Amino acid sequence: MKVTAVYRYERQPDGGAAWIVELVEEPRCHTFGRTLRAAQRNIREAAAAWYEVEPSQVEVDDDVRLPPPASRAPGRSRSRRARERPRARVAGGGRRTSRPGPLPPQRWRRCGTSG
Repeated sequence: MKVTAVYRYERQPDGGAAWIVELVEEPRCHTFGRTLRAAQRNIREAAAAWYEVEPSQVEVDDDVRLPPPASRAPGRSRSRRARERPRARVAGGGRRTSRPGPLPPQRWRRCGTSG
């Protein structure tokens, strides 16, 4: 048996978040999960109970829908990285600046000697 599940990610006013899932073929059959994997497992079990079959007999076609800000995030991060990459090369001058270089001989101090 093949069913289509629609997943929506929702944030709750209390700060929690969950994946809300419902079947396209039967909107009265729905569930949730704190993670996408948990929601996928739960909808398979819910569909099996609804249609009175074993969970192994249920094939779920996933339709995951991200909220608008999250669905645009991958493109924004790629374009931001592309803009920042040339700046990082210019600012560093091609050298690593995280470690200081060796001290010149005139700046060496001899430990334990006076002089």
